[in-house]
Amino acid sequence: MEFKDLIHISGKSGLFEMIGSRNNGIIARSLEDQTTQFFGSRAHQFTPLESIEMYTHGDNLPLKKIMQLAKDVQATHPPISANSGNEELKAYFKGVLPDYDEDRVKISDIKKFIKWFAICKDLDLSETPEAPPAE
Repeated sequence: MEFKDLIHISGKSGLFEMIGSRNNGIIARSLEDQTTQFFGSRAHQFTPLESIEMYTHGDNLPLKKIMQLAKDVQATHPPISANSGNEELKAYFKGVLPDYDEDRVKISDIKKFIKWFAICKDLDLSETPEAPPAE
């Protein structure tokens, strides 16, 4: 499973791996219970995790890069529960991404990040080198 195949489906908790697509929806497998089902595009919106970014005071950072940062500091800055208090959540996220924009990144965004990181932390999030362009 690769990071590019992971999606969030509106109205559903957790993350899903996209298995296939149709013109009226997608077939996805839940990462929590491994069940596979069809989700219609009329009832749901699909967001690839690869397209999600977080606000910082500089350029926005992709979610994959932030997850890699969280993985890198995990030994000194262990993940906390998404049910922790607001100040604890902010302090944890500040330890992962010191430059995040406190005004635009909401507590609900931090909670989602913590839940998704718990699911994705075992994935290989390293950047794969791109093939050199053909001449």
